[in-house]
Amino acid sequence: MRITARKGTEAGFTLVEVMVAMLVLLIGLLGVAKLQIENVQNSRSALYRMHATVIAEEMLDRVRSNPAGLSGGAYSGVSFDSGAATPASVNCDITDGCAFGQIATRDKYEWARHFVPGHDEFQLSIPAAEGLATIDAIDAGNRCGTRIKYDVTVSWDATDGREQVELTSCLAI
Repeated sequence: MRITARKGTEAGFTLVEVMVAMLVLLIGLLGVAKLQIENVQNSRSALYRMHATVIAEEMLDRVRSNPAGLSGGAYSGVSFDSGAATPASVNCDITDGCAFGQIATRDKYEWARHFVPGHDEFQLSIPAAEGLATIDAIDAGNRCGTRIKYDVTVSWDATDGREQVELTSCLAI
């Protein structure tokens, strides 16, 4: 029996061709993985931004519902972060009537739950969140006219630095 080799009729892939195909596939998969990671980070950032907006709107709603507290300065300089002490709580029956200062104190206590880990009702929705709410006495550009300009800022740690949501409202008293 005689074995003969045929020239040019062999079919199949060489090892080099298989390695090149695997390299191309690997590069494509790495690109898809990078896009997936960026998508997760962007989704997380959007979620935090949405939570921050809701938290800021909550404080604005509280201030809007207590115009006497706003004009009396009870909402000026409200600031919380993870190192802040839990503010005092007020026990008064709103249906029987609470003084505007008591309502403001209760509002600050309830808003602090988003920022102060030592708070009895702490709700972690944004990592390392800080909240600042204050009357803007300067009102550059005279945006609010005779009304009070009130700024609420919620900031937090993001993967690429510090992010924040700032809401401003012109409130009549």
